[in-house]
Amino acid sequence: MDLVSENPQRSTKVARRRVRRFIAPGLLLIALIASLAGNVRLYQQADENYRRVSETELDPYGLKHSHFPPDSPIGAGKELPVVLFFGDSRALYWPAPGVAGYRCVNRGIGGQTTEQVRGRFDANVTPLSPRVIVLQAGINDLKAIPLLPWRRDQIVADCKANLHEIVKRSVDGGAIVVVSTVFPPGKVPLERKLEWSPEVEQAVEEVNADLRALASERVTVFDAWKILEDHGQLRDGYGLDTLHLSPAGYAALNAELEKVLEGLR
Repeated sequence: MDLVSENPQRSTKVARRRVRRFIAPGLLLIALIASLAGNVRLYQQADENYRRVSETELDPYGLKHSHFPPDSPIGAGKELPVVLFFGDSRALYWPAPGVAGYRCVNRGIGGQTTEQVRGRFDANVTPLSPRVIVLQAGINDLKAIPLLPWRRDQIVADCKANLHEIVKRSVDGGAIVVVSTVFPPGKVPLERKLEWSPEVEQAVEEVNADLRALASERVTVFDAWKILEDHGQLRDGYGLDTLHLSPAGYAALNAELEKVLEGLR
């Protein structure tokens, strides 16, 4: 082989060796950065969870919580009948429907289980004497099933019992209850799959079947599940994350809720 043809081959080999020398450290650097980012994220999640647990231990029912959304319409007179949105974060983020003649008040608290929602009934519901209570809660009970699988049946039973008690106390207090079925969960991201299970969706459907049986003269079942789901999953565009709705999801709910409230008025 002559030098003309041999030199390009040598040059290519040298270039490949140089590339390989840079690739290995580069990959290690990328892996290190990814590991650091992952550890930072894990620390942030652990810190957030620790703070939440500490807050719950200090104030189990959220009775010291004072960051509720403003009433709608703002400044409405107390003579208007109250529609109270009561429950967890799904209730908290539920925007007031566009129905005149009501004062919409929100007493949702994020992260709460049905036990916590039930436990603050006297503090957050009774003083308002609401005409209508829109109840949405349950997902924070049921999402614990993958973490506590041996308590699955008891978690579902307690969720049902607490919702029944809230409905009963609402009716006994003179309110009409619009009990919403539990919203279907949205897509589960990769980082959450380890703490998720199809058992959550199955438990949601079980609780919803129980809620539908509560319909009576003073209890209206608002079937949010049927409005939001598509083949058992949250419809595209309706989810903000696994547990929360987008504005489009709430708009779909309010389009139907407004009809219900008009009928009740």
